[in-house]
Amino acid sequence: MINCATIKAAVAAHYGIPLGALEGRSKLSVFAHPRQVAMALSRQLCTSRNYGEQTRPISFAQIGRRFHRDHSTVIFGIRQVELLRKSDPALRKSMRHLTIELLRGEE
Repeated sequence: MINCATIKAAVAAHYGIPLGALEGRSKLSVFAHPRQVAMALSRQLCTSRNYGEQTRPISFAQIGRRFHRDHSTVIFGIRQVELLRKSDPALRKSMRHLTIELLRGEE
């Protein structure tokens, strides 16, 4: 199962930034953008189990705890990534590459 730690490691390596920068407080775009990508991938690929043993996407609050952020910051970051994906082919390519890499690692 893919978890946030695996996603953070893959995103940090992909963007060439220190792993700790994804949890850091820096608002510089060189760190904030990869952080937002990692949060979006976490929402897309990580699941949690509820009482009926059904899986569902990990909650914004859970993602926030793993990135030392508030849930509203997570929502904002994921929305930013979704908006940028529509107009930025490089971001779409990066997200697709990271998703494939993460899913392959799960096998």
